[in-house]
Amino acid sequence: MGLRLKPDFDRTAKNTNTMNNPPAEYCCFNCFTHPTLLEIVKHGADTEGQCDFCGSESVLLLHVSALYDSLNNAVRM
Repeated sequence: MGLRLKPDFDRTAKNTNTMNNPPAEYCCFNCFTHPTLLEIVKHGADTEGQCDFCGSESVLLLHVSALYDSLNNAVRM
């Protein structure tokens, strides 16, 4: 089971890193399908708002830095 984003994830969304658009920092439960990542978001999300990645509104958000260890381990495999 690989780390995959949901199929409808829009990679061209508003997340360009420019001076007018700061880099995306917060993700939500709707951004992932992998069980481990879903658990991390479920238990670590502590802010409510609009997701920087998928655009979901009024959802609990997790700063992407909280996913670093899990994603780093997956990449190193």
